[in-house]
Amino acid sequence: MFEATKSYDMIWLAGIALGLVAAALHFPINDQELQRPKLGYRPT
Repeated sequence: MFEATKSYDMIWLAGIALGLVAAALHFPINDQELQRPKLGYRPT
């Protein structure tokens, strides 16, 4: 890319765009702890 344009601007913009896409994809993730069923195991 640098040889063609003599600038890294497109690489920076692509990196910023990928970061924004990653943030948008991770935004709806729910970080609450999962409620797991008790299996009845009792350590002795």
